[in-house]
Amino acid sequence: MQLQMKKADLELSRKLVLQQMERSDNERYSELLRRSLAGLDAQIAALG
Repeated sequence: MQLQMKKADLELSRKLVLQQMERSDNERYSELLRRSLAGLDAQIAALG
């Protein structure tokens, strides 16, 4: 149960980061978002 909640939280965070990436015109901010996305993807993959 707790694992499912953690994964759902990470997936929601991932969705929000993607939305921010779509709206961003700032390349430095976009790079930060890409790094955040990669970190979230790694955490989601680790959970299975």
